[in-house]
Amino acid sequence: FAASYGVYAEDPFNLTILGGEYTGTANGIAVTRPEGWATSLGGIIIKNVDLSGTHQYANTGVGLYLHSSYSNFTNVTARYRQYGLQLYGGGSDAVAIYNNISHSDFSNATTYSIWLDEGSGGYQLGDPNYNLIQYTNMSFAGSYALLIEDGSNNTITTENTYFGSANGIQIVQVGGYSFSDHPRGNKIANVDVSGANQYLNTGTGLLLQNARYHNITNVTAKFRQYGARIFDNSDYNNISHSDFSNATTYGIFLDDNGDGVPLRNPDYNYIGFSNLTYSAGYGLYAEDASNLTILRNDFSYSVNGLRFIVNGNELRHANVSNNTFFNNEWGVIISAGTDNLFYYNNFTNASKGFIDTV
Repeated sequence: FAASYGVYAEDPFNLTILGGEYTGTANGIAVTRPEGWATSLGGIIIKNVDLSGTHQYANTGVGLYLHSSYSNFTNVTARYRQYGLQLYGGGSDAVAIYNNISHSDFSNATTYSIWLDEGSGGYQLGDPNYNLIQYTNMSFAGSYALLIEDGSNNTITTENTYFGSANGIQIVQVGGYSFSDHPRGNKIANVDVSGANQYLNTGTGLLLQNARYHNITNVTAKFRQYGARIFDNSDYNNISHSDFSNATTYGIFLDDNGDGVPLRNPDYNYIGFSNLTYSAGYGLYAEDASNLTILRNDFSYSVNGLRFIVNGNELRHANVSNNTFFNNEWGVIISAGTDNLFYYNNFTNASKGFIDTV
């Protein structure tokens, strides 16, 4: 029943917390640095603790608040909080890197189950990088199950759960518009961020905003408004062997930001071997997205298959091959674009036509 934190530790190294009773605390555990950007903390072990929000603090506060690196957090329960886990970077030191978060439960957060928070400093060294999240429950989040701000080379894989969250995973650049500070190289594999319960047919399964060089494999994001939204200057991402079917708007939305700046379009992305069927709008909708590779995807039974549209810039040099378009109204609609290559695609039973150029 602590009015602030059950445990508040400043500048510890090699701290171990095993078990303990935290019922009714306003917040759970904080491992942090005082202001002044001291050396990053390391060797923290927190295990077998329940930091959930209860009593008057249900659905408020932070379960686990960390400024740590090279640390392990296992079997931590922090349900019914605003943030289950907030891993905070910020400042000029590497303070949120190489953490291992596993076999934990941060479900039922009112905002984010896990928040990899770059902080307010805008320093690239303070970004949350090289963290591993596995075997962890992020279900029933009120906003995004997982938010990664300016974080790179994180691995999100292996038996994490996102069921019933308003949205799935967001990876976003927030520390100022700089090519050097794009989130990049995150690996997302074997996750299901589909819409369910009250969030069936709403929200976004996966949102990349100014995010580059990501490998996204075996992601399921069904029954969403957008299965995946690749936004702004999100370039060189590899999306494959995934299921973005049954979207109420677009299975995948390659979304420019509308400001007319050519450098801020989603270019050089690869989309392959994925399920874009049964979309109520388009299986894939591409705005001002050049140098795309669209290979061996299934657009069957979507109202329309693929659309290329120019929204103030250009769409060119797309390679579209070996895709299946079956039982669509239009297989492909090209509103504008140049030097795009289509070959070996299978168009069958389109009620209005295979390819339309308008």
